[in-house]
Amino acid sequence: MPENTKINNGFTLFVSTRLDDILNDMDVPTMRKDISNLSNIRWLQRNLMIQNGHHANISEAISLLKQLDKQFS
Repeated sequence: MPENTKINNGFTLFVSTRLDDILNDMDVPTMRKDISNLSNIRWLQRNLMIQNGHHANISEAISLLKQLDKQFS
């Protein structure tokens, strides 16, 4: 079981790091970039496309947000 925890934590770290990189290149309020907060993750899922629908990595960002939401839930 500890092996799975390490894998999940590593995966979550990868997802968070990649999502941070993408969000820094998008038009997102600074306070909403804190993806350690579940309410921000859900806010981003609902609102990210409004100002950033044209962004090259929007699909990846939405997918990463969904994965983080599952991890937190």
